Amino acid sequence: MKTFMKGLVKVLLIVLLLVITAAAVLYIEGYYDFTFIDRKRVMNVLPALISGEEETVSPYQDAYTAPRAPGDNLSQFTHPEAVGGGESDAETEAFELLDAAEAISNGWIITDTDYDRSTHIITERKLIAQPKASLTGRTTSKKVTDWSSGSVETRSESRVRYTLEPYMGWVIYDDGAALSLMDSSGVVRLTAFDGAEPVWFRDSYGRPLFRYGGDLYFVTDASSGVRMYKSDYNPLFAPALKLNASPDYGTAKSGRYQFYLPDPDDPEGDRILWGYVDDMRETVIDAQYEYAVSFGDEGLACVAESDRILRVIDKNGHTVIYENGQADRAGVRKDLDCRFIWPLTDDESQRGALYFDHGYLRVTEAYTERRTGESAGTAELLISADGTVFDYPSGYELKYYSYGILVLEKDGCYGMMDVRGNWIAQPIYTYVTPFCEGLAVIGFEDGKKCMVDTEGNIVLPFEYDWISECSGGLVTAWDGSAWHLMSKMAKPK
Repeated sequence: MKTFMKGLVKVLLIVLLLVITAAAVLYIEGYYDFTFIDRKRVMNVLPALISGEEETVSPYQDAYTAPRAPGDNLSQFTHPEAVGGGESDAETEAFELLDAAEAISNGWIITDTDYDRSTHIITERKLIAQPKASLTGRTTSKKVTDWSSGSVETRSESRVRYTLEPYMGWVIYDDGAALSLMDSSGVVRLTAFDGAEPVWFRDSYGRPLFRYGGDLYFVTDASSGVRMYKSDYNPLFAPALKLNASPDYGTAKSGRYQFYLPDPDDPEGDRILWGYVDDMRETVIDAQYEYAVSFGDEGLACVAESDRILRVIDKNGHTVIYENGQADRAGVRKDLDCRFIWPLTDDESQRGALYFDHGYLRVTEAYTERRTGESAGTAELLISADGTVFDYPSGYELKYYSYGILVLEKDGCYGMMDVRGNWIAQPIYTYVTPFCEGLAVIGFEDGKKCMVDTEGNIVLPFEYDWISECSGGLVTAWDGSAWHLMSKMAKPK
């Protein structure tokens, strides 16, 4: 009996093996499928298994993902005559912008993520209807809060609006008679747009906001069309500086969130005080500051009381950076009272202040004659998280700081330096913008301008009379006779 059972088991195993083999052969030949098995993937793997070779998976590539040679780098140009034509000490790469529509069909998307030469491309959109052939539109006004006189003052500044200006994923079109709103493809979606102005911050959902008739509005593009809706966003929670920035600018990090309460010592009830709560909405820092911003990734935040003297605190409310009246470093007079102060205005001229960036913070240092109490001016500094002052070349003034790049000015000429102390653009230019989304514009006030990345590589050539900042992945440019709409793109992960 025992022998019979062993023989029966052997027969059954042989039959089972034959059945499995036959099923595999029939599957390979395509006689049937399993709904839960990806045939294409399996069939790609089987030949390698049969031959004994290891499976190799090639990364996706198309015409846009092929490695690109470095372009011209502004660090190589040391004289204005060598830039954008003429005798050059750097080889010039021929620029040919990729077509935006074709890139989209290949899976690329417009993105507000920081530009990286290895993962991003710059494309141009062929505009169906060319905008008005004029560099500028009408004159508009912008409200700026100013403390330079020692007391708060809200003033209106006049500015000439450019015909096409990107704003956080949209394009504002001023044809000289009316204002319209374009989408990222250059199509006008809203024509009744006069009176609407960008406020240069987003709501808690990341939507760019506009001010119209004293109220805040956001714009949505739904199946019913493009519409403006009134926003209930509390602007008190907006970033302290109003400027073109990425969506995460000024957002709460490090598990600390702002809250405010009425100041009990203010009989009018107009003043508020700021504090911070944790993830459980438990108060960790009492409401005590008249000025405060969100905590960053490094666990630090800028605050100030009514005297506007700036302090940097940690997540427990302990002061880690504070100037007590004496600047203990060379070059500062000993008879001056020195203080880090809250920015004097709330606009883009203060870029780099209040929020740490690549380990550094821009601060305004105010000087007062200790004997007379009179103001002795201010200076712009860059300090690290431990309070160390960045030693940029003497004689230069810090104009902007963002994305780890200092924009320095001397005698009306601008250059760009990284936080390692390397010039990525020599100080020979008369026009510059700060970096936004990893890109900046540099060139000559009455001449041609280009766009560069944070390594100084040229991504848009010296062919334009004006180039906008990158905003929401969009860039507009004027070449002297026509407008161009460019897009910063990346492949979705």
